[in-house]
Amino acid sequence: MLLGDPAYPLCNWIMKGYPEGGLSEDQRHFNYCLSRARMVIECSFGRLKSRWRCLSKWLDVDIMNVPYVITACCVLHNMCEVQGDVCEDQDVFEDNQEDAPEPMTESNDNTDNLVGPRRVREAVTRYFCEVSN
Repeated sequence: MLLGDPAYPLCNWIMKGYPEGGLSEDQRHFNYCLSRARMVIECSFGRLKSRWRCLSKWLDVDIMNVPYVITACCVLHNMCEVQGDVCEDQDVFEDNQEDAPEPMTESNDNTDNLVGPRRVREAVTRYFCEVSN
């Protein structure tokens, strides 16, 4: 399952937080946990893009080679991280919020397709609540 921000729809394979407004304490806690996890991921991608600047622009390679280039960058990046090689320009590639898509609300989605994902989100919410107590 992928973790999405409010711009993404709630799907079987994308988990996103509850829409703001009138949330229970458990739902706010779930949104907080999801947000923390997403921040770690965003920082990781920022470090990767900072180290390998070719990932921040159009890759000038054959489309069939793109997975190999990205995999090579990830492997080399992990090797650098293990060796303690720090990349200095991590803040250069912060997300530009002006270009972010408008958030999608669950009301925009087909409610028949949301029953499963909502149940999964509710189960994860209950799990987070139990683990935190």
